[in-house]
Amino acid sequence: MTALHASTPESVLSLLGTALAEGRPDDAASLYEPDAVFFYAPGTAPKTGRDEIRSALADLVAIHPTMHNDVLRTVVVGDIATVVNAWRIDGTRPDGRPIAMSAVSTDVLRRRADDSWAILIDDPWGVSR
Repeated sequence: MTALHASTPESVLSLLGTALAEGRPDDAASLYEPDAVFFYAPGTAPKTGRDEIRSALADLVAIHPTMHNDVLRTVVVGDIATVVNAWRIDGTRPDGRPIAMSAVSTDVLRRRADDSWAILIDDPWGVSR
């Protein structure tokens, strides 16, 4: 695993998309805080902690995702940031059929001691369209 270094809150999303597209769920998980929560699917309990999040990201990697981000707003106060992002993921199911998902996420990020940013709360389904 390579611990990815995101210099801005928005770059976390870009690095996440690249790691997923390249099939690197461990690297993607390094962009989350150890105590992070991730709302993997609507209406389900969130994944908590890096191990659960890494497992969910490995499931996502299985569809060979291409992630597109359109950051709508970022607010930074000290070492905390919120990011609202209109995202889309295109991929391929194991049976070869295409899959597309999209929503507007609400994410809370925290600046780390090394001045990088990491996800604390990841809610990909956070904003209704």
